[in-house]
Amino acid sequence: MEVEEDFDREIKVVVLGNGGVGKTSMIRRFCKGVFTDEYKKTIGVDFLEKAQFVDALQEEVRFMLWDTGKRPTLRFELLLVVHRARGGIDSLLARQRASAARV
Repeated sequence: MEVEEDFDREIKVVVLGNGGVGKTSMIRRFCKGVFTDEYKKTIGVDFLEKAQFVDALQEEVRFMLWDTGKRPTLRFELLLVVHRARGGIDSLLARQRASAARV
């Protein structure tokens, strides 16, 4: 018998940025508590989630993190990914000129 989890809050967060800046590594570190410096290219969009008790809210929150494979270049791609998102993280790698130039 499966127990369905009841969350009062769900927060969708979209992580954007150029390829190779560490979006996947950052999301996996937050959601799974592991870090790897091995880079594996994300194709399309990946999704991870983490339930965490937030002291300020005094309740459990489900963070749904959307890992984009690259910065969406077309308007409709961006709209599909960010639909109903409540937050976003724009990732960059300071030592990567093309990434830092976007800021």
